[in-house]
Amino acid sequence: MKKYFFYSLFLTLSLLTFSACSSDSSSSTSSNSSVTGVLVDPFIEGAVLCEDVNLDGECTSAEQLSTATNANGEFSFSNELTAGSHIIIKEQGFHNNVPYTLKLSGVVDSEGKVDVVSPLTTLQTKSLSATQIRGLLENAGLSGLSDDDIFSNPLEGGINTLNSDDKLKRLHASLATYGMLKVLKGSKRLSELTSTELLNSTEVNQILSAMISTISSTLSKQKLDDIQSSADAFNQV
Repeated sequence: MKKYFFYSLFLTLSLLTFSACSSDSSSSTSSNSSVTGVLVDPFIEGAVLCEDVNLDGECTSAEQLSTATNANGEFSFSNELTAGSHIIIKEQGFHNNVPYTLKLSGVVDSEGKVDVVSPLTTLQTKSLSATQIRGLLENAGLSGLSDDDIFSNPLEGGINTLNSDDKLKRLHASLATYGMLKVLKGSKRLSELTSTELLNSTEVNQILSAMISTISSTLSKQKLDDIQSSADAFNQV
């Protein structure tokens, strides 16, 4: 278990380098598309998603596919989506040319939309409500999130907009959840926890608490400013 935790923690912290490459997240997806969204943890490029209508966790030939995600993680579906269906990854993409291996997912809302697919929305496909997800994070030490934060793009606007505690908390929540999901994926026992067991597991709480503590102390407003200054200096060379 320890090896999975430290390996996942390393991967989580490695994502902190996203900032130098993700300063502009404005949408460029075609306005002619019926449904659009963003795959983010941070932005994942070259991934193809599908609409899992029967909720079996698989992509069949009868279920529609998205366009491949672009550099800003944006994807689109040409046809309308069914409320309650899951959006899952069929073909994994890349972040900074490194293969992305975590299976992110999201739930199509009552209006047939899926704006964001992220680590936090992946918990929603495990039958957790926004309130329960917030409770899971709060019990692990990260409070002050809203339901909207759970289903929002944590990198919306790019690094220059991450200038408030509220926006940083959204990013901390996403990265910490990523780390927790990596640990759960590496353990057959933990990966098979039900939603109720996930909420009540002391072990899961300890894992998430450690992720939140490390990320919150490492990824501060000052750290973001330093990363941005380094990126600006590099771009001027």
